[in-house]
Amino acid sequence: MRPQPPRFAILAAVLALAPIAIQAEVARVEITSRQDVLSGKSFGSTGAYEKLKGKVYFAVDPANPHNQIIADLDKAPRNAQGKVEFSADLFILKPKDPARGNGVLFFDVVNRGNKGLLSTFDHAKGSADPTAEADFGNGLLLRDPSVDGMKTGHTDSAGFCLITSAKRNGMRLISVVMGSPSVKAREDASSALLNYGYTFYETARLKSAGELILKPRVYKSVDGFVPLVVPYNVIVTVGRGQLPTLKSTAHLFQEPLVAPLAVNQPVGELTIKDPAGDIVAHVPLAPRKAVPAGGLWTRAVDDVRLWFN
Repeated sequence: MRPQPPRFAILAAVLALAPIAIQAEVARVEITSRQDVLSGKSFGSTGAYEKLKGKVYFAVDPANPHNQIIADLDKAPRNAQGKVEFSADLFILKPKDPARGNGVLFFDVVNRGNKGLLSTFDHAKGSADPTAEADFGNGLLLRDPSVDGMKTGHTDSAGFCLITSAKRNGMRLISVVMGSPSVKAREDASSALLNYGYTFYETARLKSAGELILKPRVYKSVDGFVPLVVPYNVIVTVGRGQLPTLKSTAHLFQEPLVAPLAVNQPVGELTIKDPAGDIVAHVPLAPRKAVPAGGLWTRAVDDVRLWFN
């Protein structure tokens, strides 16, 4: 769980408190307490966390038509600017060293003050004011800063399941764990899968969008020879150390090519294989721009060439 500083938490609170078209503004923020979590205990590579408590004060304009859905708003006291003020509790858990976090805000709409996210994702006991060891657990969101998304599930037949998304050094992996006997077991299995993936695999961009691959002749066209490119970045994930051994080949679906051709019309394919001959990626090849037909003379000359071809 890696909330950002109060500014981002406030934005999340506004969205949660106003799911309909109510317009409010943040008047001020007050932090009333700040303390180390579990006396500075380190949560994996993220390190120690701190707990911040306070209040966010909002103000709404009763004259704004969007706010008139609020019952009896016109009867509430107003401040010097003619707006109605209200407040919400603010609770933030964040790494003491922001550089060791991942910059992701995880927002919880609480029920009667109970912090549900810690129970759901971090194998914690659950508390309105997490203080003891059992209140924080030791789930992936606290101990692994690369984890930025999770989906949990459980049924009697499927067991405890967990999908985890993580990003380290620009490489994203998604682990899927099913059939675990407990919440803790699925977290440990997911962590092991991610560590295995980042240890033994690597991701790289082999080709960039628009990169020239072939420049074949296109009969009956204005230009004669037309550049064929990959329409998007070609990114592959392979075993660590295998990138230099990958082989790529390009071929046309049909020869000869004859104008007109539309922009991004697939006319060939780039195939990338590993040393064992297994296909790593198939990428379409297409003209960088539309290829119009040439004039009458060009078409006539190329007709003759095609007869001999």
